[in-house]
Amino acid sequence: MTYTRIKSLFILKTPKVVLLLFIALTASAIQLTIPSASSSAASKNDWKYENIIDDSIFTDSNSMSLQQIQDFLDSSIGSCDIWGTGTATEYSSSLTRAQYAASRGWAGPPYTCINKYYEVPKTTPGDWTPANNYSNPGSIPSGAQSAAWIIKDAATRYGISPKVILVKIATESAGPLTSDKWPLFSQYRYAMGAQCPDSGPNGSANCNSNYAGFSIQVYEAAALIRAYLNNMDQDWWAYKRVGTGKINSDGSNSNWVGWNVAPRGCGGTVLNIQTKATAALYTYTPYQPNQAALDNMYGTGDYCSAYGNRNFWRVFYDWFGNTRGRDLIVQNVFVDQSLQITPDSSNTANQNYTATFRIRNNSNATIDLGYMFVSVRDTDNNNLDFPVRNIILQPNSTYTYTATRTFPLVGKLKAYIGGNINHVGWTYNVPYSTSDTIARQMYIYSGTATADLITNDVKLDQSLKVSPTTSTDPNQVYTATFTIKNTSSTRVDLGFMFAAVRDSNGNNYDFPSRTISLEPNASYTYTASRTFPQIGKLSVYIGGKFTQIGWDYTLPAASSGSIVRARSIIPKTDVILLNPGISVTKTGSSEYTATATFKNNSNTVQNVGWFLVSARTPSGANVDFPTQNLIIQPGQTVTYSQTRTLDLSELGRFTFFTNLDDPLNGYGWTTTYPGSEQPSTTRQASLLNGPSVVQTKPIQTQVQSDGSIKATVEYTNYGTQKEYMGWVILSTRLNGDSNAANYDFTPQEVTLNAGETRTLTFVKRFVKGGDYSISPIFYRWPNWWSPAYAPVQKTSMSRNASFTSGFSIEQVGDITITKSGSTVTASITLKNKTNQNLEVGDVVISVRDASNNNLDFPMFWATLKPNETKTFQTSRNLASGIYHITSTVHHYLYGWGPTYLLTTNKDYTL
Repeated sequence: MTYTRIKSLFILKTPKVVLLLFIALTASAIQLTIPSASSSAASKNDWKYENIIDDSIFTDSNSMSLQQIQDFLDSSIGSCDIWGTGTATEYSSSLTRAQYAASRGWAGPPYTCINKYYEVPKTTPGDWTPANNYSNPGSIPSGAQSAAWIIKDAATRYGISPKVILVKIATESAGPLTSDKWPLFSQYRYAMGAQCPDSGPNGSANCNSNYAGFSIQVYEAAALIRAYLNNMDQDWWAYKRVGTGKINSDGSNSNWVGWNVAPRGCGGTVLNIQTKATAALYTYTPYQPNQAALDNMYGTGDYCSAYGNRNFWRVFYDWFGNTRGRDLIVQNVFVDQSLQITPDSSNTANQNYTATFRIRNNSNATIDLGYMFVSVRDTDNNNLDFPVRNIILQPNSTYTYTATRTFPLVGKLKAYIGGNINHVGWTYNVPYSTSDTIARQMYIYSGTATADLITNDVKLDQSLKVSPTTSTDPNQVYTATFTIKNTSSTRVDLGFMFAAVRDSNGNNYDFPSRTISLEPNASYTYTASRTFPQIGKLSVYIGGKFTQIGWDYTLPAASSGSIVRARSIIPKTDVILLNPGISVTKTGSSEYTATATFKNNSNTVQNVGWFLVSARTPSGANVDFPTQNLIIQPGQTVTYSQTRTLDLSELGRFTFFTNLDDPLNGYGWTTTYPGSEQPSTTRQASLLNGPSVVQTKPIQTQVQSDGSIKATVEYTNYGTQKEYMGWVILSTRLNGDSNAANYDFTPQEVTLNAGETRTLTFVKRFVKGGDYSISPIFYRWPNWWSPAYAPVQKTSMSRNASFTSGFSIEQVGDITITKSGSTVTASITLKNKTNQNLEVGDVVISVRDASNNNLDFPMFWATLKPNETKTFQTSRNLASGIYHITSTVHHYLYGWGPTYLLTTNKDYTL
C-alpha cells in the first residue's frame, strides 16, 4: 500500500473500498440491549440516502463524557458471563457457553466484555498484539486504558463524536462487542474494520495484521474518517464529496454509490450528498441500501442488499435519537401555547410590556434548540425585538419564554415569534405550532396612534382621475390626480401616497410617490405624470405606505359612496398583433401554413414592412416562411398567411417566432414590433416532431491513456415535462464472438428535465482485444427492453458505433513460487503495453488448500511506467502441500478482474 503526504497528513491513495472491512451485519446479527433514545423504531420513511447524519452531530466530540461512555457500555453489556456459566441460548443450545465453545473448538473462558476490557494503546502499526487484560480480567497491565477511555481519546483527537465510534463498533465488529456478554478475543482484533479491504472471495474481508488490536482499530478508523472530512473539498479528492460529485479524469462520477460489491453486478446511483459526514460514511463504506434492505429495516433484504450504512443510521437512531438535527427539532419541538403580550396597548412612556409563549419537546432526547425571541417591528420596519433566550429542552418537557421591555411611543407594532434555531438558521416558522389555533403573531400599540387618525379622520375627498384614458402615441404623457382631506383638528404626517399601476401580469408601472403632511382641516391634491409602453390595458388605483400602518391600498376611506378609487387606461400601438397571435398548422402531407393578423389603430395608412414567421429546425437550421409586405388602412386588419414545405425527417422541436424587416420606420430586423394586443398574445410557437427524447449526437468512443474505452452519447428532451429514460445501456459485443458474450458498459439511470440536453459518459476496460460494436438499449417500464426508444435525430446519423480495444496490461509468464523454511514467496511479472503511466490496482495472488481455505498472499498495489515490464513479489507462511493458485487484480475504479489479462490458474506443490 502506498501513501502520499499532503499538507502534513498521510492520506491513502486508494479509497475505503481497498482499505476497510465492509461487514454487512444484518439486524439479527446485532443484538442490542440499550434502551432507545428515539420515541419510535427507525422507519424507512425517515431514511435519507443523501443525508445520513448531520455534520454537527457526527463531529460533536463532546457529545459524551468518559463516564457517560462507560455507563453506556455497562448498560449495554449488563452482566458479563466471564466464566461462560450461562446457557448458550443464542445458539439454541442447552449447554453452558463454556461447554458450547469447547464443542465448537473455540477458546475457553475467561471472556472479558468490552466494558471491562483494558489495553495498552497501540498507536503505530505492527504485527503484534498489544498488552491487555482479556485473559486475566482482574489484572490490568501497566499503561493500559479502558475501552471507554480509548473511544473518548480517539473522539477527542480526531473531532469525531464518540457516539459515532460506538455505533461503528456495533456495526463493524463481530458479536457485536457492544452487546456480547462472552466475546472471543478475536472480536477485538478488527473491531472497526480498519485496514480490512473486501478483497477476499465474494467481497470477504482480507485484514492487515499490522492493524490488529482494539485500540489501533479505533484510532485508525477515526483518523481515516477525519482525513475524509478534511480533504473532500480538495480538487484532487476523487471520492465522495458534498454535492452531485466530481467527474474524474476517467469520466466516472465520484458520488456514484453501488448497491453492493462490484462482482454481484447490482449497479448503483449518483447521489447528491448533503453533508460531509454522509460523504465520509459512503467513502468508509461505499454501498447504499436498496429498497429491499429498507423495507425490512431490522432484517435482511435480497441478493443486492447491503447493510453497512443502513445499520449505522438505524443503530444511531435507536440509541441516540435522530441523526439529523433539523428533523429532530421539526418533528418533535412545537409551540403549544400562543404568543401573548401584556399590556397590548398603552399611551404611557416607559411602559413595561411582557411577552410569553410556550414550546414543548415531545422526544426522549435532550435538544439544544438555539436562540428564540419575540421579534417586534414598527411600520418603518425598525427592530424593537424582545431579548433572546438560549433554550435547551430536556426530554418530554416544556419551556415558557418570558421577556420584558419598553417601547417608544410610535403607535402600531407587529410582534411575532422568531429564532436562530440550530440546524435551521433564522426562522419565524420553526418550531411549528401544535395546531392552527396557536397564535404566533399579534399587534400592540405604544403611544397615541397616528394610524387611528389616518384610518378615521383622513378622507379621499375627490375621485382618482387619469387623463387621457387612451392613446396611440408612444410618447403620450398621462396625468393622475386625486384629493385627500384631514377632517381632524390634529396635524397628520400621512407618509407617502401614489397612483399604483399594474398590467395584466402584475408588472409595476406606478406614478411617482408624494410625501404628504396634512394640517388640521386641510386638503391635498396628488398630481403626477408619466408615459407608458404601448402594452394595452393598465389598471390604476390609489395606494400608499402610511405612518404606523405600512403599505395599504384601501386608505384613506372615501368621503362618500360616489368617490372612485380605481380606473383603467389603454396605451395602444399604432399597429398591433391581434390575439391569439401567430399559428402554424398542417395543411398538406408535408405543407404547413403560418398565419398572423394585425390591426392599424391609427388614423393613417401604415406601411409596416416585410413580415415573416421565422422557423428553425431542432438542430437550428433556418427554414423561414416567405415574407409578406404589410400595408394596413386606418382601423383595418390584414392577415399574414404563407405556406411552405417542412422536412420532418429531423426529429425534435421546430420553433417559430415573429420577425419583421421595417427599414422605412427605422426598426430594421425586429422580433418585438408590431406590439401585441395583450401580454398573452402568442409571438412564439413550436411543433414537436416525433417522440420527446431524441439522440442528438452519435456515440463517440476514445481510447484513454490507461487503456480503457470512453464512450459518450447525447440525448435531448424536447418535451414540455420531465421524462424518465430508465437505465441507459450501451450494449457492447465483440465482433466474431460466437457466444455473443455481454461486454456492456455500466448502465446509467437517467431522467431528463424538459428542454434538457445531456451528454452521458461511460468508461470501461475490456478483457479481450478486438473490434467491438455498440448499440444503445433502454431498460424502462413498461417495455423493459426498449432498443427503439430515443431514436436518432437525423436519418443520416448512425445509432450504433464501433471501436477497437487492445490489451493494456498482460502477465508475462506464470507465477513463480520459492520456499525458504516456512516462508513462501510468489513472484509475478506484469507488462504495460501502453505509452502511459498505469495504475494496475491491487494484485491478488489467491491461494486455496485442499479444503478450499483462503490462504491468499498479501495483496499489493502495482503501478507501471510506459512500456515497463516489472516483477512484483509477495510472501507469507505456508506449510508443505498442494495449493491451487490464481492471479487476479482489483482496481477501485473498475472493480475486480478479470479486468486485466492475468493468466495463472493452476496447482503448485510446496
